[in-house]
Amino acid sequence: PCRVFLPVSHSAVQWADMAERPVLTIPEAADALRVSRATVYRIIDDGDLQSIMVRGVKRVRLSALNRYLDALERRARDEMVGFDV
Repeated sequence: PCRVFLPVSHSAVQWADMAERPVLTIPEAADALRVSRATVYRIIDDGDLQSIMVRGVKRVRLSALNRYLDALERRARDEMVGFDV
């Protein structure tokens, strides 16, 4: 199941289309994360988000984006240990 969240400005058709794509462009990944393209490149360069090259163009697998989001969620949970929420 796709767990990537898209900005409200995307239509339902675009939402469904994104969920069916196994590979995202950098701008699509940025939209999904609600960050800039530069931030996505930084996350990739830091080694936190895996990317692939398709004919010389960087792409992000939807599964890699979901793994990145899972890691962020785990990190946030680990940081909350010991705090009353």
